[in-house]
Amino acid sequence: AFHLSAADVDAALASYILRPVLPAVPIAETAGNVGDTSAEPLLNSEVEQIQGNLLLQVRDLRGAEARLERSFARNPGSTQTRLSLARLRTVDLRPGAALDLLAPIGATRPTIYTTQLVLGRAQQRAGHYQEALVAFSDATRLAPTGREAWYGLSLTASLLDQAATAGD
Repeated sequence: AFHLSAADVDAALASYILRPVLPAVPIAETAGNVGDTSAEPLLNSEVEQIQGNLLLQVRDLRGAEARLERSFARNPGSTQTRLSLARLRTVDLRPGAALDLLAPIGATRPTIYTTQLVLGRAQQRAGHYQEALVAFSDATRLAPTGREAWYGLSLTASLLDQAATAGD
């Protein structure tokens, strides 16, 4: 029978949790068209969020946390900051905190691929495999070519099967 060790699961999760995901809102909708000078300048909280997200992608978790916490303090309603902080909390093994950050987003933006992907990752890390399957399934429905969602769905199904086998 196929069996994933704890080390295999941790390595797989760390590898795909830190992958960048598509923005929840296309850039064209947020910054105007090329050459459009009417775009608003970035707020400090947005700059902090972008820097934190970049630091998260290069695995500088301390630097990412500092920037994202400052961004969150300045603008706790920012969806992008909440998503980035949730990714960080999932990576640093605090999935409960990630789920707390995601709760308001899930209620207001359930049809956004990135939201479902990050939610699935946090649910999976928390051991809530059924909920993770739902989130990843929603993500695959929203973006049928989203490889990260299909990978998350597959890994979660394996973990769920493994948990069921261990319980027998």
